[in-house]
Amino acid sequence: MKKKLGIRSGFTLIELLIVVAMAASVTTIVVGVIASTLRGANKSITINKVRENGNYAISQMSRTIKYAKTIEGGKVNITDPSWSCQNIPQAPTPTPVPIHYKFVNVTAFDGTSYVFGCDEVNSTILMNASEIIDAGPTGSVTLIPGSCYFTCSKGFIDTPAVGINFILSSKTSSALVESQATIPFSTFIKGRN
Repeated sequence: MKKKLGIRSGFTLIELLIVVAMAASVTTIVVGVIASTLRGANKSITINKVRENGNYAISQMSRTIKYAKTIEGGKVNITDPSWSCQNIPQAPTPTPVPIHYKFVNVTAFDGTSYVFGCDEVNSTILMNASEIIDAGPTGSVTLIPGSCYFTCSKGFIDTPAVGINFILSSKTSSALVESQATIPFSTFIKGRN
């Protein structure tokens, strides 16, 4: 048996350091990809919560207004004496700037009155004094102050039409971008009466 001299089995220190550095690089890349994926998933969940709340509010108000027996009109302040709907003059008179109402009132065919309102104090949207978005103390969304208003317009022979506008934001104390979302909602509903 001949023994080969000068050849050792095993790894040199340089080889081990290179392998450790490569493993650290691959680990850093994998951790970055996983973190990015989780942030993307959190952002999607946040956007979906805001969108679900806004779409629910829009659908509730739209359905009630569209199928109402009468549209009573709007109020800038709930203490105003009567409901009104802005008259739109016939052409060639220019269309006036729309009035931004904070409340709108409709009556269903069964006689039930529905008052939709923008509650700026509690940052929520109301239907007959009940919240229709998840904006309570433990809620997931909040109404952006000053963004909620209704328009009510009526032509000479047309039925009244109501515009709904508001902006919802995710309710969070986190400064992370993936936990924040702000979405505007807007629609215009022509009444049947």
